[in-house]
Amino acid sequence: MGNQLAPLSSQQPDYSNLPEAGTGGSLQFQAKLGGGRFLKTLKCVNEDGILVVKVYFKRDPGRVLASYEELLTEVRARLTINGAPNVMAFRWFKETPQAAYIVRQYFYTSLLERMRSPPFLTTVEKRWIAFQLLQALVQCHAVGVCHGDIKAENVMLTSSNWLLLTDLANFKPPMLPQDDPADFSYFFDSSSRRACYLAPERFFEPGSAAAAAAKAGGNRGVGLEPPMDIFSAGCVTIELLLEGEPCLDLPRLLKYRRGEHELEPTLAKVQSAPFRELLRAMTARAPAERPSAAACLERVRGVVFPVAFYTFVHGFFGELRLMDHTRQAEHICDRYELLLRELGPPGAAAAAAKAREGGADRGAAAGAASGEDGGGYLRRVEECWRTGDAAAPAAGGASSAAAAAAAAAAAAKPPPVAEGTVVSAAAGSSVLSSIVGAVAGAASGAATAAAKAGVVGTPAAAAAAAAAPSAARGGSSEAWGEAGEGGGLILVVTSLCCCLRNLRSPLLTLRAMRMLLRVALQCDDAVRTGRALPYLVAMASDQTPSVRAEAVGLIATLLSSVRTLEPSDTRLMPDYVLPALARAASDPEEQVRCALAAHIGEVAETAQRLLEAAAAWSKWPSWWRP
Repeated sequence: MGNQLAPLSSQQPDYSNLPEAGTGGSLQFQAKLGGGRFLKTLKCVNEDGILVVKVYFKRDPGRVLASYEELLTEVRARLTINGAPNVMAFRWFKETPQAAYIVRQYFYTSLLERMRSPPFLTTVEKRWIAFQLLQALVQCHAVGVCHGDIKAENVMLTSSNWLLLTDLANFKPPMLPQDDPADFSYFFDSSSRRACYLAPERFFEPGSAAAAAAKAGGNRGVGLEPPMDIFSAGCVTIELLLEGEPCLDLPRLLKYRRGEHELEPTLAKVQSAPFRELLRAMTARAPAERPSAAACLERVRGVVFPVAFYTFVHGFFGELRLMDHTRQAEHICDRYELLLRELGPPGAAAAAAKAREGGADRGAAAGAASGEDGGGYLRRVEECWRTGDAAAPAAGGASSAAAAAAAAAAAAKPPPVAEGTVVSAAAGSSVLSSIVGAVAGAASGAATAAAKAGVVGTPAAAAAAAAAPSAARGGSSEAWGEAGEGGGLILVVTSLCCCLRNLRSPLLTLRAMRMLLRVALQCDDAVRTGRALPYLVAMASDQTPSVRAEAVGLIATLLSSVRTLEPSDTRLMPDYVLPALARAASDPEEQVRCALAAHIGEVAETAQRLLEAAAAWSKWPSWWRP
């Protein structure tokens, strides 16, 4: 009685026989991504690398899609000629009698996946992502291109948090019937989350003038306007700030279109009042009330988005993304003071410069006392930094051992325990004594060699970096708002971690590790333990002995500066750090065992302090814990 459904396609999907993509040869299918109905998304590989292939299986094999190829080619040309660093257009289009294929670069993480993955995004990172999303819209709208399907799944992030807006949907219907959700599910609900980012004016009532206009315009992007993208970007930003909670689904959006639903309860969850006002304007019901992307950026300049985002950060990281990992590490290490001045807490750059000058003066004085002029000492320090030696040279050859011993003694000095900390010997004494005792016993034979080798307890550069921001901590810059004590330096930490494990030169690896420590010491404790520490622990298993030895010292220095722990990090030392350092006790290289012997006291004191803090945390009632 007419209840049989016609097949959507006369051709069954065949992913084993994919065409050639450009000059990279034939595509090899690896996996299917997402659950889209209109386009099947595939992860493929060829000589050009890993690619995303979107496949449209034709219902009518005789249908020709040349007009859509022209549309995609024109969009790619506009974005390429005018330069759009935050937009990734489709690179290649191929049509066969049974299907059409569009190809772009593969990205490991989308914004939707990143919001749900630890370590979770900080306030600075969320604002940096929102800033880049608006920049992407500025780049698109400036050349007359509208995206048409902005959602969290189409916002890609690199490992260094550079944003790329992908999957421009100019070929999808600009208007949809509000009384039939099948079209929305077929074209726009690729993840089956039912989240809806489309602007309310994109839905029309049957028989209306908008329905006739949509029918006349076809599916070639006619009718798409910049305010539609602004609304979608506002919904994505709200979801970003609310830790992945969708702003609207299809039923609520249709109610919002009719004036039966308001976004105020959702917007009230956004803590920043200026940011809340911006999002309220971006998600206004009337398109004419929404500001352009450029106006949004100008409206919150220096209020929500720091001025450095406009003047320095976007250009700096835009250049960085075009470099390989080696050049990225060199570029960041060469510009430490510039990054500290632009992204660090107020006064940090001046304090670091003062500490460096003070250290140089003390070194020159020591060199004069030993018969060496200040210029000679500074030249040796510069040569040590350039060659990447593990320890800074001490002034005067005869006093090297004494300087190393003094540095080791200063490093082993226990940090002060916070007032009111509950000490529980039963909670940590047995674990600490067994692990530290085993490590100390295995490393005891290397202690004498450590003294002869002149291994210092804490690298000189790290000690200076730790002391530099002490005057600036506790206050926050007005330009960075709620960024916290480290300002925007977490962006540098993320970029350094991104390239650290891909460096081939041991000397550059040592330099990047020291740079990571210096920057991490300027940031919050959560950044030190959640971002920098895992990469330093990974470096403790590097194939180069000098890198492993340096990692041991940097781990000890980093942890000695930690004063607070996240609830999930209460078992950080016994379950993660101490087992990793225990492996250094049986390392075949004497240099690594010497480094562990030099820092064993500092590690033990830090472990005891953090275990006591964890014991105090466990005694708090669950409803009282922050």
